[in-house]
Amino acid sequence: MPGQKVVPPKPEGLRKKEERDAKIASTLKELREKRRAANNARRSEALKRAQNHEATYQQANKAEITARRQVFILSLRLN
Repeated sequence: MPGQKVVPPKPEGLRKKEERDAKIASTLKELREKRRAANNARRSEALKRAQNHEATYQQANKAEITARRQVFILSLRLN
């Protein structure tokens, strides 16, 4: 086998370190994916709550304007 490069085997400590690092990296990736999914769920729920609050505010605002207009019209009729 002349011309082929002979690679010495990896030291045991280096092999164990690589296995450990791979295990940590995969666990970290899984945790990040779970956190992203949870954050997306929180964001969507926050958006729904904000839309609900906005709708409630708009209804209250319209009701207040209608009430003020009715009071103004009633005061014109009484005069």
